[in-house]
Amino acid sequence: MISMIMVLNQKGEIMISRQYRDDVSRVAADSFRLQVIAAKEAGSQEPIRRIENCSFIYTRHLNMYFVALTKSNVNPALVFEYLFQKIRVL
Repeated sequence: MISMIMVLNQKGEIMISRQYRDDVSRVAADSFRLQVIAAKEAGSQEPIRRIENCSFIYTRHLNMYFVALTKSNVNPALVFEYLFQKIRVL
């Protein structure tokens, strides 16, 4: 199950977030910002990262990062479909 959904801008600032479960914190979101967004080769990295015992499933669209956080074992294809549907709505 997805624990948190975030939309970040290109600088890593959280624009929209929704926390569904209490098993992840904002500190995890900050670590994502520092390790993924701050990296210069952000476009060539894999779309699923494991940082601090959390799985970050993300995609980039129009200088925004759509991120799903989870601590449990989820189907990444379903999470990506959910993120792409969010992008389509915007």
